[in-house]
Amino acid sequence: MPPRKAPWEQVREEYVAGPDELTLAVLAAHYGVAVETVCRHAAAEKWAAQRVQHRHTVAIRGREKATTSEAEIRVRHIGIAKLMQAKAIARLRTLDPEKMDLSEVRHYLRDATEIERRAAGIPDEVRTDNDGTIRLLWPDARVTNGNGGGTPD
Repeated sequence: MPPRKAPWEQVREEYVAGPDELTLAVLAAHYGVAVETVCRHAAAEKWAAQRVQHRHTVAIRGREKATTSEAEIRVRHIGIAKLMQAKAIARLRTLDPEKMDLSEVRHYLRDATEIERRAAGIPDEVRTDNDGTIRLLWPDARVTNGNGGGTPD
């Protein structure tokens, strides 16, 4: 019986894109060819280097996707903040000065400003310690340090 011919392009693609558990020996057994034959093809075509490059490319795409998602969220939050600010300003314009309830307007403006600031990555407060250390303090990340000052978690 003649030796079996494997679909080498398919074998290579499976190896390059496969997990660590998918070894050359596993592929040889799956396709019914000698391990030595698979090893020769892998060495000649540099499958191991292709596997490393493939994993690197997949990792970069994952980071880019995560970064894009974060950027999209920030843009969306800034848009929401601007709509809230516009609503507050429009409400302020319609109020009769004699009957003006500034707490509603203040609420819109305060919340919108906070959302916009956070979406833009601007901290609530910046402090410089006596040793020159700069601390960025976020409203929800404050912990009292005993002397009334806030420190980040």
